[in-house]
Amino acid sequence: MWYYFDNCWVEAPCISPEDRAFQYGDGLFETIIVREGRVLFAQDHYARLQRGASALGLALPDFVPTCPQAFAHWLQAIVEAWEGLSGGSLPPCVRLKLILWRRAGGLYRAMQTEAHCLVSLRPQERLYQGDAVRLAIYDAYRLQPHPLSQVKCLQALPYVLAARHAARQGFDDALLIDTRGYVAEATSANVFWVEEGVFCTPPLDTGCVEGIMRLQWLRYLKARGIECRQLHRLPQQLTTYAEGMWLVNVGGVRRVQEVNGHCLNESNEVQGFVMEMQAAIWGAAMESV
Repeated sequence: MWYYFDNCWVEAPCISPEDRAFQYGDGLFETIIVREGRVLFAQDHYARLQRGASALGLALPDFVPTCPQAFAHWLQAIVEAWEGLSGGSLPPCVRLKLILWRRAGGLYRAMQTEAHCLVSLRPQERLYQGDAVRLAIYDAYRLQPHPLSQVKCLQALPYVLAARHAARQGFDDALLIDTRGYVAEATSANVFWVEEGVFCTPPLDTGCVEGIMRLQWLRYLKARGIECRQLHRLPQQLTTYAEGMWLVNVGGVRRVQEVNGHCLNESNEVQGFVMEMQAAIWGAAMESV
């Protein structure tokens, strides 16, 4: 297994026990989909990476390009180099994970801005194409908005605990809620639903991550004059009023079939539109690379 670590290809990166990612979770990451050899949504990932690095007080390493277009080309070159090192043809779908974290030194009062950068690539079995999922509700830890709530931080324990809770209860995934009880997001995806014929999604003030696929859905709907409201909803309101509900991330879209044992209303017409929209988003992303 090859990794791109601090501008070098290595088979086994050497991480010190004093490393700040290990000691403090002092870093962030981006998960990026590579489809048929093409890095998708790279410029949006770059924008979020920049915002996250700024929030954490990190400087991008010198070898990481400083403009969106160059960043996309840099990632593309990494993918091609990884294919050559792996000694085989590139899988149809690959999950690229870029991790950025503060270099070692100091305790909580770490003033250095220099960062390590690690890129790993793994085959992705497939993209989600409307797979049905059953959701639990996890409320032992509640989300709230703060300067890091929209950053993909390495400290992801709430999501780990939520996923463990769902698995123990026999569900596929879990919904996290905010401190007021409103639905925020799933463990690794944003939430959309249709209510009274209108697409809806939780606002960022629930503490949900500003997901890349969430951004694509909002852009797609806006460009076609289709309303999408950002609403606060309790879980029981969704199970009562939603006419379809979906989990979306860069890996695709999953259809929510059930929440905490309550079956959701579903519309074949709306589901058909959602799958057409997702296919159009993938298609446009492929053409733009």
